[in-house]
Amino acid sequence: MAQWNGGGDSGSETRVPPGATDDEERVIRESTDVVKNFMAEAYQHDSLNSVSEYGSTTPPAPLLTNFTSSPLSTEARVGRQLAIIGDDINERYAHEFNNMISMLHLTPDTAYEAFAGVAKKLFADGINWGRIVTLLCFGYRIAMDVLQSKTREFAKFMKKIISYVVRFIVTERIAKWIAEQGGWAAALAADAIPSVGYPTLFTIMGLGILCAVFAIVRARKG
Repeated sequence: MAQWNGGGDSGSETRVPPGATDDEERVIRESTDVVKNFMAEAYQHDSLNSVSEYGSTTPPAPLLTNFTSSPLSTEARVGRQLAIIGDDINERYAHEFNNMISMLHLTPDTAYEAFAGVAKKLFADGINWGRIVTLLCFGYRIAMDVLQSKTREFAKFMKKIISYVVRFIVTERIAKWIAEQGGWAAALAADAIPSVGYPTLFTIMGLGILCAVFAIVRARKG
């Protein structure tokens, strides 16, 4: 499959937190390209399956198909590996993702706060690769929701979603955890990603949705 150019300029997009180790800085530099590759692979899977959960063919998204092939980069290999697992999550829990996203009523002003509120619940009691894959899937489903209804705005919004996911990885010290595992490449190990109780994770994320909706309503009233 075609891959997003692994070289990227992710280092210029994301600030490195003070006191970060060299390994953590490397993870942060690679994160944008890992997330891009994950999104592109997930989109290709949806396109090959041809019919989305909305009952129509997946709309075109040149942002996710027209890029330089670099399949051997670490970022591309990790994105592909995580997307393989994410495909199953997206298919099995598409309904849950869509219900959560529809409850959030995302706008440019509330998108990151809502996304982060749900994601924080997901990682409240620990970090593991399964939860990281779920985070990437959640970002992807948000982007697909926009693609279904506002194709012209998709490219701009996709870039925002990628930046949201990477920003969360950095600010919530997930990058530090990944660095401690050996970096993004550690996800390529055969036993790196254990079986995860995804229904439990979706219950946790559901609580995050309720908190995010409450916060948005309160902010609007204020």
